[in-house]
Amino acid sequence: MGVSKLKSHLVREAILDFKQSEQLEENPSVYDGLGSCYHALKDYDEAIDHFNKAISAKPNNVEFLKNRAQCYFDMNMYQLAIDDLNTALMQNSSDPQVLYKQGIAYFAFKKYKKCIATMKSALIAKPFMTYEADIYYHLGLAYCRLEKFEKSIFPYTRCIEKIPSDLRYIHERAKAYQMIEEHEKAVVDFDSVIKKNPKNAHAYFRRAFSLKALRVS
Repeated sequence: MGVSKLKSHLVREAILDFKQSEQLEENPSVYDGLGSCYHALKDYDEAIDHFNKAISAKPNNVEFLKNRAQCYFDMNMYQLAIDDLNTALMQNSSDPQVLYKQGIAYFAFKKYKKCIATMKSALIAKPFMTYEADIYYHLGLAYCRLEKFEKSIFPYTRCIEKIPSDLRYIHERAKAYQMIEEHEKAVVDFDSVIKKNPKNAHAYFRRAFSLKALRVS
């Protein structure tokens, strides 16, 4: 019952069910469930305490490790998140979801080269379509953080192909085009962003620079 209530976002009711189960038997999945409940409530210390109990009982359980890693991530404790995901990868080095989460952690930790390598591995492992666009998005962002703007164009384009309605992808590609002085392409992308969101002040501001560069040239 606790699991179904947690999935239904009835978090406090789920806690009561998990605690009832905890009194009946010691089950690492119950500790993990409680950890997930407290995580949802942003009670991170309590969540980590329960995740620790689950992982102490089953140190190589990938789901437990992923859950604790996500909690560490939300606490901005990126190295601890990466450590848990490394342990999870020891069970299956080509798990696309774990690789994706690790890539996100590397990006947040500003380890952009490792982010790129990990995200590429996630793509090779054939990730779920639900987060494939986000993998390409973070690849593009990581290349830009390394000032490799030209290399960011392909991943941003893949994002747009997969989710054309997400203006973040178009806007970031426009900025990358601008940085490599492909101003005509930048203007096309900025136009697209402005057409769909006329209140995007940043897009107007950036487009003005590209229009000015085109007039000068």
